[in-house]
Amino acid sequence: MVCGLTNFMQDETVFPALEAMIPQFGVDIIIFSQLKKWGHWHIAGKDFISLGPASDANGLAWGQLEVDDEKIEFKIMQAEYEGG
Repeated sequence: MVCGLTNFMQDETVFPALEAMIPQFGVDIIIFSQLKKWGHWHIAGKDFISLGPASDANGLAWGQLEVDDEKIEFKIMQAEYEGG
């Protein structure tokens, strides 16, 4: 069911179709990385997180999940370099 999930996330007009599938998900956080783009969507009580590249022209990056009052917050962290 997750195959092609990134395609759903590129076009918000299909979010109602995604919402119709959500009861089939037995988890609250769905993590995927088909196109290696960073993203976070909260749809019908579920969090969809797309993982991007660990390294690109901007340097190293990673995703950080935090829970605050049962709400998921997703941050994209970029490594900061000092000197050369």
